Amino acid sequence: MKETGLAHGIAFSYGGEVGNTFDSHRLISWAAKQGGVAKADELMEHLFRRYFEQEQNLASHAVLAAAAGEAGLSAEGAAEFLATDAESAEVRAEMRGMRARHQVGGVPYFIIGEKIAFSGAQDAEAIVDCFERVLEEEEEQG
Repeated sequence: MKETGLAHGIAFSYGGEVGNTFDSHRLISWAAKQGGVAKADELMEHLFRRYFEQEQNLASHAVLAAAAGEAGLSAEGAAEFLATDAESAEVRAEMRGMRARHQVGGVPYFIIGEKIAFSGAQDAEAIVDCFERVLEEEEEQG
């Protein structure tokens, strides 16, 4: 993974603490309400970098708030949000829905076009093949 990551500009490092990521999911939901899907995606990029490259714990509210600030959101607003239980019910409902629809039991988990779903790290060719199959099916359907 480290070698593959470096080829794509990702310096994987695996020495950090692993913690419950539920609050990061709540924060992503909050970010989407602040700035849409694009802002939530930007926040996720910062969270991934902090976890996979900088060995930071995504259970830490300080880490999460700092990532929100890097993504152009209010770090203070994120900290205030994280001190509440806001978005908890919504995120839990989304998790239940994903488990029911796609049998999601772990991460990483990918859903492409609501048609193909798979779990675990895959090589690039396998992922490209999934995208191509979904595109072909959509073209056939018009």
